[in-house]
Amino acid sequence: PGTTTRENTPPGPRSSSSSSWSRRKQKCAYEASAWEARWVRKLAADAGKDDSLEWATGCRAMEADKEKARLWLDWIAADDEKKPLPEGIFSTFRCGGGGRKKERRYPIEPLVGHLRHPLFHCVGEKKDTVELMFSTAYLVLAPKPKKKDEQQRALFFDGGASVAYDNCW
Repeated sequence: PGTTTRENTPPGPRSSSSSSWSRRKQKCAYEASAWEARWVRKLAADAGKDDSLEWATGCRAMEADKEKARLWLDWIAADDEKKPLPEGIFSTFRCGGGGRKKERRYPIEPLVGHLRHPLFHCVGEKKDTVELMFSTAYLVLAPKPKKKDEQQRALFFDGGASVAYDNCW
């Protein structure tokens, strides 16, 4: 799996004593899951071989990986941060560490499939539905505040993939 390091403000809750995000910088590293790393290698090897709108190569791979997709979706649906992550599925941000500080790992969706709901376009009876195209049920959200009185704010950004082909829908 690949790792990218950059200075970043950690994801997660604000300090309860302040209304602004922590200004303290810490080093965070992105670590691709084994599943994501395999997809990246496969896409690089197959580059230019299947540029069809249906993307049969990617759909065959996602069909073969549908159990991994189910583990991903089941973990999200459980909504329990203490539930162990399924092995090799989620990519992570590793932040902090060094000195007395414990390294924190924050899971994030793996970059596989069509970069949407993992079943969209390729797998199951709902595969090409608007319901899955615009679903957010696969997103890993920032960790919940540790203290009950802490507040948290989350922002979502759409990368614009829904307008890649104007005539799709």
